[in-house]
Amino acid sequence: MKNAFLIVGLIYISFLSAIGQNNESIKAKRQMESLDRGIVAVRKSPEEVFISWRLLGTDPAKTGFNLYRGNQKLNKKPLTLVTNYTDKTATDEVYTVKAVVKGKEESASASCKVWQQSFLKIPLNRPAGGTMEKEVVSNRPDQANRPAGNTPADNRTDQLLQDRHQYTYAPGDASVADLDGDGKAEIVYGSSAYDDNGEPLYTTGMGHGDAMHLSDLDPDIPGLEVWAVKETKGLGGVLHSAADGKILFSVPGEGDTGRGTAADIYPDHRGFEMWSSTSKGIYSVKGVKITDKVPSVNFRIYWDGDLQDELLDKSFIDDWDYVNHKPVRLLDASEFGGSSINGTKATPVISADILGDWREELILRGSDNASLLLFTTTIPTEYRLYTLMHDPVYRLGVAWQNVVYNQPPHLGFYIGDGLNNVPIPNIFTIKSPAISSK
Repeated sequence: MKNAFLIVGLIYISFLSAIGQNNESIKAKRQMESLDRGIVAVRKSPEEVFISWRLLGTDPAKTGFNLYRGNQKLNKKPLTLVTNYTDKTATDEVYTVKAVVKGKEESASASCKVWQQSFLKIPLNRPAGGTMEKEVVSNRPDQANRPAGNTPADNRTDQLLQDRHQYTYAPGDASVADLDGDGKAEIVYGSSAYDDNGEPLYTTGMGHGDAMHLSDLDPDIPGLEVWAVKETKGLGGVLHSAADGKILFSVPGEGDTGRGTAADIYPDHRGFEMWSSTSKGIYSVKGVKITDKVPSVNFRIYWDGDLQDELLDKSFIDDWDYVNHKPVRLLDASEFGGSSINGTKATPVISADILGDWREELILRGSDNASLLLFTTTIPTEYRLYTLMHDPVYRLGVAWQNVVYNQPPHLGFYIGDGLNNVPIPNIFTIKSPAISSK
């Protein structure tokens, strides 16, 4: 069964890799979704509306934007430094944005109405007598409400990938990224990695774990790195090179180290920081212990206006006070009926850059078990970055959350030093044919 899961996963990732190829002469070119501006407007106070929208990975570097409330343009000159705006208004009208390229204003985006709160409640159309086992974007409802043994097996690849509970074995940790620069995706699976053709690349021999983070964790080292926790032999958390499996450092921990996180939460330490449920502290990417304090050991998320990560656990988003080594609460979604899933792992349905600018959205299960709640930030930012969904590593990270215990997606590059050296995505998009509403 272990091999069956791996084979299906390789087939799926090989498919993703194949559609990402334009032709053999430009191997690294990847096909990505053709996205709109994703404009969203949220009433922040009785006198303010916060609006944000997407910069696309395919936009020319000097693209500006004009923002409209109804027919009124709100900016005197095209907005070229940010993709968010706070409108001082007490009225609720529709907003649109128009790209400006080489001085020429392009057609308007789809319009958006003003949300009256920072979340959107999405009702679930649940059939009578049904469960949440296979609905909407996740097959991971609250474990306490999960009926046992009610998932019939079928022959569809997507179902095989998502209904992992029908297997006697499934990995808790896996990740997907182009590890060798050929434009095709490889799988990092437990302590091993596999090429796009299914051939093994390496194994560290350190066994299985339930949490893995893959990104450019150490910007001083070429390529990507993996921080993963281990269940056996007191191995704790291990950082290794994603390309060749070289061990960079480890933090031993007693027993089963069930959770681990990698996030950039200290701007005065270059690279990511790592910790785990047994690490008894936070470590720099060089393996140096920063503090004995341990934050929540779960998800990371971009939520406020800076370039560091925030921390997501249960229904909470916290900033990390890196001077005093303590969390600062930014959002308690439970106040609005938001609940986590996956039992004690307390994960969201998904976190990803779904709407608006480059910051991420959070989707939680409604505590009524009949809805999803989509939260978006209303905090301004001075930074402008193309949608994270046009970074191939990030986009694959959003996809593979349906395969194993969901973990937060990561970019394939480091932004903690600023955005001046952010790589231009080597991608192309194809617009989908129009779908009739009839």
